[in-house]
Amino acid sequence: MHRSPIARRFAALVTACVLVLGFARVASSERFLLAQDPPKPATSAPRDEKRDLRVLFVGNSYCYVNDLPALVRELASANPRGPQIAVESVTPGGALLKQHFESTGALEKIRAGGWTHVVLQGQSLEPIMHPDDFQLYAKKLSEEIEKAGAKVVFYQTWARREGASEYAEPWSGGTPKKMQAGLDAAYAKAASAGHGRVVRVGDAWAAALAEKKPPALFADDGSHPSQAGTFLAACVFYEELAGESCVGIAVKREGVSEQEAAQLQKLAHGVVAKPPVAH
Repeated sequence: MHRSPIARRFAALVTACVLVLGFARVASSERFLLAQDPPKPATSAPRDEKRDLRVLFVGNSYCYVNDLPALVRELASANPRGPQIAVESVTPGGALLKQHFESTGALEKIRAGGWTHVVLQGQSLEPIMHPDDFQLYAKKLSEEIEKAGAKVVFYQTWARREGASEYAEPWSGGTPKKMQAGLDAAYAKAASAGHGRVVRVGDAWAAALAEKKPPALFADDGSHPSQAGTFLAACVFYEELAGESCVGIAVKREGVSEQEAAQLQKLAHGVVAKPPVAH
């Protein structure tokens, strides 16, 4: 059947309208499908940089042997859940707190500010050999730290190894247990007077040495730490400063096996979790 020219034009117009409507539906469907695409996987929440710490260690060889501050920093770097810890040190060998106040440059570092925490560590026997000077300069330094807007932290050290010659001296207490009690009491007193807190490394050493198979914490001189001793100290510091558990953090140290590191982390965590024993 032949259509008139008018009918043919009308049919062409209807076809064009149908095609336009079809394309519109396809475009609308594509937009709908795009809108329904699943969201991209969420990235992990950014680390809260406000929690990051800047810690100044003021002490002597019990800090710099095996580089305790660096190991504290490494523990923080290996745990993305917690704050990062930047460290600096003023740690000349055998320095007393009086010397830090007067001549080592520590006082100028403290006053320069920018620290969240300043760690104070007396010469290893100073708290019991020279108790008056220790307390006096612990207080003076604590006051300067507070003025600089930082928190005061005392590094409680450990007793000499059993059998050391120092135990013949009356001020020593005569045994590692009594020497440790004297050190603990001195640091607790200084922290109370200086509005600070104590990082109980000495208590962690005592707990470790009381184990059935104690780790070798001492260097050959019976005073300074071995690599294992520094690892234990760093774990206690990390937990106290960062407020995070050190257990399971993978940090390799020459001379410390994975098994021994796990043992030392567990010991450190147990000591930090318990309140100090009154002496």
